Amino acid sequence: MNQIAKLNDARSNEWDRRGLPAWTYHSPAMLELEKQELFRKHWQIAGHVNDVPKAGDFFTVDIADDRAIIMRGDDGVVRAFHNLCRHRGS
Repeated sequence: MNQIAKLNDARSNEWDRRGLPAWTYHSPAMLELEKQELFRKHWQIAGHVNDVPKAGDFFTVDIADDRAIIMRGDDGVVRAFHNLCRHRGS
């Protein structure tokens, strides 16, 4: 049974859609589903351009078990990098 089917089975019939039921805040299955369907498939805000005001400034962000580095280059352009190949990035 896949994660979505498991979560559908776990839903209460009384869920009125005004808010999430308590179990969703501590469910490992729900967290994995959110990582898979929300965080990895849609744009996420990592920071603001003011977080890297000068060339060479950078910060890292961790989202859904993945890390990215955001930096301002010598040319003034803000860029983000995600290491897809962990052994080469180390």
